[in-house]
Amino acid sequence: MNMTLDLLGSAIIGGIILLGIITYQLSINQNSQNIVLNEVTQISATSLNQAIESDFNRMGYRVESGSKITQLSTSALVFRGDLNNDGIIDTISYSFGKASQGMEVTRRCSTDPTKSWKLVVASFTYRCFDSLGNVTTTATNVRSVAVNVVTQDNITQPSSTNNQSTSRSLNIIGSCPSNATGSSWFRQFRPKNL
Repeated sequence: MNMTLDLLGSAIIGGIILLGIITYQLSINQNSQNIVLNEVTQISATSLNQAIESDFNRMGYRVESGSKITQLSTSALVFRGDLNNDGIIDTISYSFGKASQGMEVTRRCSTDPTKSWKLVVASFTYRCFDSLGNVTTTATNVRSVAVNVVTQDNITQPSSTNNQSTSRSLNIIGSCPSNATGSSWFRQFRPKNL
């Protein structure tokens, strides 16, 4: 009888220890995934911010004739400039569309389609200002552009192009899980060529 109780007690204690080890291993795996996902989010955010910084600082660069900003709307921002300093005027478009888990930002370059990309972010907002610092929606009056980008790690990348238009500010941060991480980036550009 005592031997049966000893075996039963050993099995129960062994099961509890095994369950503890499995729980610990699952916790470590989850933390590893969160770290990798956060790193990917930060890399994507850095790449996006570098592209925006490069493009927006050259807005209107070497544009002698015609509009420097050709479209200024809630679904797109299109401007011209010599981005790679080769004497050829590029047309850059940033279009904003609805994605299943945020906002899809698509960048297109007229002279080099390989430099086009698409990224899903939690929020992408921009505002244009005139020479007095007042908000403007008239392309010819724009002298500076303020951009705010919010990325989030639980947003997955789209597999196909979504052509639906949406507001340029779609913010889903309030509904994010408590363990979600991301970044927020704000910059006001004052291109000398506008």
